[in-house]
Amino acid sequence: MKRRAEATARTEAEIEREMASGNVVKQLIDATDIAAVVAFLASPRASYVSGSIHTIDAGQRLRA
Repeated sequence: MKRRAEATARTEAEIEREMASGNVVKQLIDATDIAAVVAFLASPRASYVSGSIHTIDAGQRLRA
């Protein structure tokens, strides 16, 4: 983000707000979001989950 901010003469906060506004939940994804899915899939609660694809994109695919 720093490079993008420097290249466009905007602040990193402005870039983050712009990026977050492009998804349904209006926030950026971070490592803890991905870790939560991984932890669930590795847990006994996911014992019936198999052969599926989990998209972690803050609802980006919902925007058509």
